Amino acid sequence: MNLTWHIVRKDLRRLWPWLALLTGAILLRYVSAIYFTSLPVRASDVGARWDLREIADWTLLAISLFSTAISAATLVHADPVTGTNAFWITRPLSASRLLLAKITTIFALILLPLVLQLAWWRFHSYSTAEILAQLPTTLARNASTAAGAFFFALLTRNIGHFILSALLGTLAFGAMIAALAK
Repeated sequence: MNLTWHIVRKDLRRLWPWLALLTGAILLRYVSAIYFTSLPVRASDVGARWDLREIADWTLLAISLFSTAISAATLVHADPVTGTNAFWITRPLSASRLLLAKITTIFALILLPLVLQLAWWRFHSYSTAEILAQLPTTLARNASTAAGAFFFALLTRNIGHFILSALLGTLAFGAMIAALAK
């Protein structure tokens, strides 16, 4: 078990820039919400300010989801299961232990935004019932992004291939939805 935690720590050290981007994007979402609500309200610019706040919120949410997906893909590609540079084959490490370490790190990717969100909710005096009502949505968004990227990265050779495939898949999915909506 000690070796599993060693791999988790190694992966978290390797992912620190993406985790910093994830944390920064989440915290900037909260700062922008405070900033836009603290401005004096004038009837003439309420709509424009609301639009700007929504654009900032959605952009920062997209950045946080992107950093989660890239972190999950990097996690998969960092220790390839097969190939000539699969270091773990030469170590006293079983495939199940490596998988357990990767899944544990994915849970950390899922829980980091959730912990920050819980702190935000408690800071704004949300009741337990309100938090429990929002928790499944937040958890599902984080888990689907991390797990989806993790499993999709298993099908790609490297991070560049992952990003290109994810963009093309997203565009194809969007085109399919648009065609079905007509």
